[in-house]
Parts: sequence; C-alpha cells; structure tokens
Amino acid sequence: MPLDLDKIDELNKTLFIHIQPPNVPRPSFIWNYFGHLYKNPREALDLDRIYCKVCFEKIKEEYPDASFSSVRRQIGTYSATSSTGNMRNHLLAMHQITEAQAIKKTTKHIVSMFARNRDTTSSSQLKEKLGHQLTLMCCKDLLPFSIVENEGFQDFLISNRIVNTKYDIPSRTTLSPLNLNKIYTVCVDKTKEQIKLSTNYPTITCDAWSDKYRHRSYICITLHFLDSKLQQHQYSLRTQPFNEAHTGESIKDLVSNVLNEFGINPNNVIVVSDKGANMHKVQSIINKLRYRQHELENEYFRSNEKRFNDLLLSINKAGEIIDADLASTYIDADDTQVLNEKFQNDNLEALWLSDDLKFRFHTLKKRIVTRWNTVLIMLRSYADNIPGIEVILGRLKHFDLILTVTENEIVRDLIQFLSLFESTTTILSASKSYPTISLCLLLRIEIESLLHNDGTESLVIQDLKVLLSANLDNRFPVTPLYICAFLLDPSQLKIDISRYLTQCHTTKESILSEMIKQFKINYFTQASSTNNVSTSSSSQSCSSITTTATSHSNPSTTASSTSMKRNLSVESLNSPVKNLKKLKENLIQKHKPPSTSSFDPILDEIQNYLQLDISCDDVLQFWRSSGNAFPHIKRLAQIVLAVPATSTPSERVFSTTGLILNAKRTMLLPENVGKIQMIHDNYNLLKIT
Repeated sequence: MPLDLDKIDELNKTLFIHIQPPNVPRPSFIWNYFGHLYKNPREALDLDRIYCKVCFEKIKEEYPDASFSSVRRQIGTYSATSSTGNMRNHLLAMHQITEAQAIKKTTKHIVSMFARNRDTTSSSQLKEKLGHQLTLMCCKDLLPFSIVENEGFQDFLISNRIVNTKYDIPSRTTLSPLNLNKIYTVCVDKTKEQIKLSTNYPTITCDAWSDKYRHRSYICITLHFLDSKLQQHQYSLRTQPFNEAHTGESIKDLVSNVLNEFGINPNNVIVVSDKGANMHKVQSIINKLRYRQHELENEYFRSNEKRFNDLLLSINKAGEIIDADLASTYIDADDTQVLNEKFQNDNLEALWLSDDLKFRFHTLKKRIVTRWNTVLIMLRSYADNIPGIEVILGRLKHFDLILTVTENEIVRDLIQFLSLFESTTTILSASKSYPTISLCLLLRIEIESLLHNDGTESLVIQDLKVLLSANLDNRFPVTPLYICAFLLDPSQLKIDISRYLTQCHTTKESILSEMIKQFKINYFTQASSTNNVSTSSSSQSCSSITTTATSHSNPSTTASSTSMKRNLSVESLNSPVKNLKKLKENLIQKHKPPSTSSFDPILDEIQNYLQLDISCDDVLQFWRSSGNAFPHIKRLAQIVLAVPATSTPSERVFSTTGLILNAKRTMLLPENVGKIQMIHDNYNLLKIT
C-alpha cells in the first residue's frame, strides 16, 4: 500500500533524498538526480516513489522548518516504475539539466538544418530532429510555439511530405520548454567559444526595460569585441527579469554574475550605458575604465523646451483631436468642399477624400520626451498635414489650437535645423556596420560648426543654437577615450583637435601612451636591460653604449643594474687581471654615473604613427594590412574600436523583446523570453559548423 504523502509530517530539514543508481551496465544519468525519501540512512519513508533531489534541496533550503506534506507538490515525484523519459524531461524543463549526448544530438540537428541534410532516419529520430528545427525557427522568426497546433501549418507539413500525419509533428510542450532549453544550452556554449577570441578588455552595453503588458523589468547585456583579425563580434549575453530594486549594487551583482558565467573578468570590461545614475554607479563599481556614453541619444530639444513648450503642446493636442475625429464616420459636406478646395489649391498628394466622404492624412506622430528625434518626427508629420489639421480644428471650434502663419514658419525652421542632426545619431547608432566610436569627435566638430551663429537664421534658430551650444559639453562631452578613438583612424590625424587636447590637459602622444599603459599593452620583454660593454680595437676611441629601456622600468631593473656593476668590480674578478685595458673599462663602467637618456620604443612608435598622412575608407582594413608596423597601437585599436558609440545595441535587444512579448504571448515565462532573445540574436552562431 503506497504511503499517503499528506501524512508525512516530518520537517524538511530532517529528511533527505538517497541516491542509489540501479545495478545495470549503463545506468541513465537521471539516477544522479532522483532517489527515494529517507528519514535517516537506515529508515526509508517512501520506497514506492522517486523524488527529484534538485527540487527537494531547493525547497529544503527555502523552507527548512516546514513539513514535507506542505511543500510536496513543488517537488518532482514519480512512481518507482515510471520511465526515465519523464524524469529526463523534468530535469530539462525545470532545471535545464541534460546529458552531454543530448546536447550533441541537438547540435547535430541544428547543423543539419543549415547543411540541408536530408539523410533518411527513423520516424522517432525524424520527429526529434523536426522538433529541434521548428523550435529554432520559432526563436529566429519570433513565432509562437503553438504554431505546431495550427491546422494550416500541419496541413503544410503533410502536403509537402515532411510528415505523414499530424501525430508526427512535435507538440508545443516539446518545443518549449524541452527543446528551447536544449537549443539555449547549445547557443550559450557556442557563444563561450567565440568569447575566447576576445581581447582581455571587451565592451558590454547594459540597459533596463519594462514590458507594457505585465510591467516586468528586464535587464540585458550585449558583448562587443574585435578578434585578432580585426573582425567585429557582437553577441547578446543575457536578457533576464530583474525583480530587485534598480540600485547600482544590485545591477552590478547581476552583471558580474553573468560575466563570470561566460568567463569574462568583470574588472576588465568597458561599460556603455545610458545616463541613468544607477548605470553610472554600475560602471564605477565594475571597473576603472568608466566610460560615459549615450549622450547624443538624449534629446537635444529639451534645453529649449520652455520656449516652445506651448507650441509643441498645441501640436500634440491637435494630433489627439484629429486621431479621435478620424475614428468617427461623420463629416460635414461643407467641410468636404473646403478640404477639396485646399487639395486643389495646395496640390497635396497625401490629402484626399474618398467616395464615402472619409479623408486620410499622413500619419500624425507624437513626441516622446526622452528622445529628441521624436520631436523632429512629430514636426514633420504636422507639417505634412497642416491644411487638413486647420480644417478639422476649425470644424471642431478649436480655433485656439490652430497655429498662426508665423508659428508654422517656426515649425518649418525647426524641421530644417533638427534634420541636420538626424544623420549624426544614425551614424553613431550603426555599431553593427563599422566602428562608431572613432567618429564621435569628428561628429562633435561637425555639430559645433552647425551650432555656429552666422546671423542669417531666424531669431528662434539663433536662440536654439545658443542653448544647444551651452548644453553641448554636458550632452556630448569630449573624453580621453573619444580622442584616443579619433586618433586611431589615420585619415583623421591631420584634423586640428588642439582645443580638445587643451581642454583635457593632454597631448596626442600622451593620450595614446596612457591608453596603452591603461590596457597593459607591451610587446617588449620586461627583462632587465643590460649594458653592452665592447672591447674596441686600439685604433678606435672609447665609446659608450646607450642602455635600451622601456618606460615601464621598475625597481627590479635598478637592482639588476647595481648587481651588474658589482660584477664588473675588481673584487669580483676570479683571476688576476693581466689586461690593464680590461681593468680600466671595468672600473670606468663601475664608477660612471647612470645615463639619464633613454629610448622609449612605444613613444617612438606613437610619434612615427602620428606622422602618417593617408586616406583610408575602412579603418579596420588599415589596421589589418598595416598594423604590424605599429604593434602596440594596433592592439589598442583592437580594444578601443570595438566600443559602440551608444548603448543602441541594448535598445535593439529590447525592441526584439517587445516583439516577443506581444499581446498574444503575455503568459510567456520571463526566463523563456530571455532564452528566445539570445537564440534570436546569436542565430548566426548556430550556423557555424
């Protein structure tokens, strides 16, 4: 008679799971995780069932003083005669534990998808293979796993002879969480393999986000580096729910744990994030390479918002009224005639009336206060619809919202002025295409030229330029890392940046030299330098040999030099010196004051590099082909040019996350959201055979 589990009143802390693999030649790996419930080594409480030790240990740690019967439903429990397949699925779905052989099989099925492998297999193997590939397809194309239950999809597979019946199609629960966990494990392993190609100082971007349906908070981390061949690598490391307080310490702990999991030293990463105070604290806690970024993505227009706030609010209100009005089917015949007249007079292609008396505008956009470019988008949408907006507001008797001719001119001036900055943010956000950080200072120079008042613009634009110029250093500061990245593009070396060097109290040579020291780049042997004492012929005059040393000399070098001079002394000679000339040289070498002149090969390399005057379209190609002439600077370029100019990569991740968490997938587990996100972003890694 099986034991009634509800009658087991013992406390969790007094119980344990006894693991005893069956006495068979090759027992399944699941017997390392399942066993019987024991009270003590000699007293078993239940031999009719087997329990998941992973579940039990977790419950035991969280509720040590609770009775077993109160938490038993949270523990994976199976009959002693149950098949190992059920237990294997439990380990995979609940704890992401699987055997190495299963991962190899999953990898093989993924590879066969891209190799177009059509080898004949048994029906069970075909179903398993199809399940892996369908799961991968759903992750890449952001499709719901329930697609396998759709009749149309099932008929498609059957009609194309991929399966014989719908029962040959893997179920939704097989796709997720079982196959999802397996493919996620493969993706993590392949990501770790690629990280081995990274430098010692990779870059991460980090950002936080909340979904609009369940209002859960998520944090994402992306990784960026250049390998030894100067090829760009960008990977999504983690997107996971974050339920703790968004303090710098808690975010730092999460980021550090993720980096350690992927074998990355948290002390050696460059962090790129937005201007949030908690993110800045994370940067300062994690490393000393504090790198503030994302400045340009902040709204340029905020500094001028007080002056034009009423104007912008009027446009917003007009947009809301028109949106509401367009939803109705009513329109006066008089208004239709007026609109048609405006259409004929202004030749507006986007404004027209259909037969059912409905009219259509270009889409009206609202601004988002955290993004300056949405102001530009909103103004453009307003300017495209001015005639229709005036008619509708007039019909609705909202004459106070109709902008005057002067205000409309201001709108057009603002559009023309803000459009000049649009390409700047577009360039700096394209981190996947080319190194963007080397362009920051160049674009800063261009922005300063755009903000120069020449007296030909309207008073509004002149005032706006003054306000933006006053806030430019705060929004888009010049940092040593900007200057270093600028100098790493040889085609920019002849551009005058003296004012920025003065602002940072440095020189071009110092910037590159300090960065090389900061990233601990040194291709020369750190052994102590040795003086070369040569015996010149009688016809030659005595000459002194200059000691070659690097700028990284240390106390051990001095000690070695002292020891060397001691060895040259008379007392250290083992045999009587018969050669007076040799003795003289030894004594001179001993008592000669140390040379003050030294040769710094790194500084010499920097000076030679700064003399270049070349043009190159692809900065990475330059360092691939010519970098060996400047080994230290090439290594510096490998580190610095991998840094994205903004935290746009993290925002792209959350754009994808927003597509995953749509209105029909609000019940998707937060953990699965992150797994789908990583597989989607790192999909190309799975194509590597």
